[in-house]
Amino acid sequence: ATPLPSPTAKPTEIAHDFTFIVATEQTTSNSYAAPDGHKVSLDVPAGAVNAQTTIGLDLANSAQAVPADARFAGIAFSLTAYQNGTELSSFTFNTPITLTLDYLDSDVAQIDESKLTLFYFDAASNTWKNDGISVISRDPANNRIVLSLSHFTNFGLFESPISKSVYLPLVS
Repeated sequence: ATPLPSPTAKPTEIAHDFTFIVATEQTTSNSYAAPDGHKVSLDVPAGAVNAQTTIGLDLANSAQAVPADARFAGIAFSLTAYQNGTELSSFTFNTPITLTLDYLDSDVAQIDESKLTLFYFDAASNTWKNDGISVISRDPANNRIVLSLSHFTNFGLFESPISKSVYLPLVS
């Protein structure tokens, strides 16, 4: 009888809205345009990862509890990193990556776009934080914000602090 071939390991299925691979010594740029019009672009510099890494992106139209002094700006997403098919729960890049978000006019209705800020959800403290995230540029005319960040988790775009309208009494 002929021996059966030994089974080969099947790679873990990685299901996300969008995935792409980052090599160790190559600059990688990729973007995902969602059917609803949101767009997320990532620019990963050479040397940002120590081993080939698969990045998974998932977009959402809602965020977990909004920070106290903020207003949700219509786009939330998660970024996940995998190496050899295994999810890396606390993934940090060697050097920051650039993230560009294109949002919709409807996302920022009654929001001051000059105060848009990306936050990440810290599950350990159950709060939104923005340390380690830097705004590189804001382009309200084109509904775009460009950011620098070093780690992956759940993110949300917010106006912070919330703009407060001032009403003055009419004087006759």
